[in-house]
Amino acid sequence: MTNAVATTESFARMAHNLLVPSLTNRKPLPLAKLQAMADTMRNGRGVRQALIVRVLPPERLHDTKLNTPKGQPLPTHEIVCGEQRWHAGALAALQDVPVIIRKLTDAEALEEQVIENVQRQDYTEFEEGEAFQRLMQHNHLTADEVAAKVGRSRRHVFNRMKLLDLRAETRTALTAGEIDATRALLLARIPDHEQQLKALPMLAKRDFHGDYELSSARASELIQRDFMLNLSGAPFKCTDETLVPEAGNCKTCTKRTGHNPDLFADVKGADICTDPPCYHRKEAAHHNRVLEQAHANGQEVITGREAKALMPNSFGGIEGYLRLDDAKDSPTDKPLRKLLGNILERDEVKTTLVENPHNKGEMIAVLPAAKVAELLKARGHKAAASALEAEEEGTSRAQAEAAKEAKKLAFEQGWRDELLNRTYAKLCEAAPIEFQVISDDVLRIIARHLVDRANGERTRQLCELLALGKIAPRQALNDYILACADPERVVLLLVMHADVEFKDFMADPTAANRGLLQVASEYGVDVQEAKDATKKAIRASEKTPTPAASPSKGEGGGQDQKRKTSRKPKISAEQATQGIASAMQNLEEKAAVPAAAPPAVQQPTTTKTASKPGKGQEPAAPAAGGEVDPLQQQAAQLVITQQKATVRLLKTELGIGTTKALEVMAWLEAQGTVSTCDERGVRKVLVAV
Repeated sequence: MTNAVATTESFARMAHNLLVPSLTNRKPLPLAKLQAMADTMRNGRGVRQALIVRVLPPERLHDTKLNTPKGQPLPTHEIVCGEQRWHAGALAALQDVPVIIRKLTDAEALEEQVIENVQRQDYTEFEEGEAFQRLMQHNHLTADEVAAKVGRSRRHVFNRMKLLDLRAETRTALTAGEIDATRALLLARIPDHEQQLKALPMLAKRDFHGDYELSSARASELIQRDFMLNLSGAPFKCTDETLVPEAGNCKTCTKRTGHNPDLFADVKGADICTDPPCYHRKEAAHHNRVLEQAHANGQEVITGREAKALMPNSFGGIEGYLRLDDAKDSPTDKPLRKLLGNILERDEVKTTLVENPHNKGEMIAVLPAAKVAELLKARGHKAAASALEAEEEGTSRAQAEAAKEAKKLAFEQGWRDELLNRTYAKLCEAAPIEFQVISDDVLRIIARHLVDRANGERTRQLCELLALGKIAPRQALNDYILACADPERVVLLLVMHADVEFKDFMADPTAANRGLLQVASEYGVDVQEAKDATKKAIRASEKTPTPAASPSKGEGGGQDQKRKTSRKPKISAEQATQGIASAMQNLEEKAAVPAAAPPAVQQPTTTKTASKPGKGQEPAAPAAGGEVDPLQQQAAQLVITQQKATVRLLKTELGIGTTKALEVMAWLEAQGTVSTCDERGVRKVLVAV
């Protein structure tokens, strides 16, 4: 050993009670691990690796004196490295331990501790991050200097320190092994607490093999897609510190990826915001500011559903207007605002602002196409104005063709709807069938199968036709089928409605309407009459004037502009709804009125047909003053108690069939216990509990 080293370092054995732990070292290991270390020190083995200690700093004299038991010598040295061995030695009842005494400042002692601890396999990611942070804060080191001292990369240092930003729930998930350090780092880069917790289950989800569902690369893509926003597309000015004063300038914000490129090496772009809630606050503030300024200037502002009608998708233009700052709406490769130059300000042209329904917070400056052409001519861009007028003429022709096609579709679908309406009305007026081969129960099964095959849109349409409401349409139809008095008519309605759609892609579109046409033919409904009625309705709707949209409020509107919105006319839809609902109401009312059963018809014993009451009719109720059946008394008590009157309730609770339930319901109505069916086929209980 040289003299130079001898002056700063020496080897000795020191009594265990003369040493105290450092205040900056890692926390002690769990007792079980310390006990395992102590077991290896017994039987004379002792501590194999010397502890690194330094003379107790003056500032520690007071606290060590307070913590030293009475009668014990005061500690003289502080442990820099080897605290775990010192604790294990106490468990092994060692009287002394080997030490290397070094002259170290506080900063040097901290470096010694970090360098030794980083090499340990049981050193957690959090402990490592905390150690790097202490070195940078207390020793005033840069990330490069810390990386050089511990033998790690600069990026590794930043990543470990970033884990300290994990919220308590996410930190627990990492400690428990639910996520690894790579996924924990992705979460730590999300500064908002709620957003971090929202992303946690997405990254922690595993498949049935126990592997992560998302690879590290896909997890990174998910975080970038769902929890980061590109500032280049922000509708507000990123350097505006007055927009949200507490948020400040986006360009100098610590939550921007460009602030720490090493931490966001996997993210493409430096202008990415990692705090969407803050971004949206600025977006809302900018939106409010723009609206206030526009109203103050007397500009027209189009928002909400009106804006959605003008701009139904994100990739097209704005109907009836041209965007001033989008080259797609310009006849050249330059935006219209650049072509027009200062003419907008000179002539005090007030642009219209349209709220982009597909990009929250964005307000788009527009002008009517005719006004833009006029301004281009005034500016001397005659070729551009001509090109714009030619384009608008082509658009008008395309709109005319589209309107013609829409009118054709309206007619084709309209006469089919009208035919269904007329046929079903005729079907409900038809004389009841006294004999039928198929029983009501089988018809109900067929009807339910047809409902099961109908898609969601068709079930909603059927519920609208039958006035069954909008909630749970499929269940409402099934309940109606079980309770209705005439399932055969419901089956025919379902057959017609399944084939009512106009399918223009077929060579013969009527091939898709066979069910509708067949039922109409059997009930003598003329197809041509339905077509003529539809044409008449379309002509009537065309003659009815439609109110135009309000003209532009600013001078920039030029001539009054009508906002054109193409709507597919609904031919006879309301009539169909009213007609069928009325027919079904009449049907139920007929079923509710007591009527004498038709005389039985003698049939051979081998026949499979059965005699039954006419369609839509109930069996006769007992005469006034007649003997009351106990079943009827039970039914009356049931509906009064439940305050509900349905055929299904009677069948379920009393264990009777449909025919008997209808008979009991007719008796209840005759007695004034329940009302007749309303327009929805619902009866009310008229007697209170």
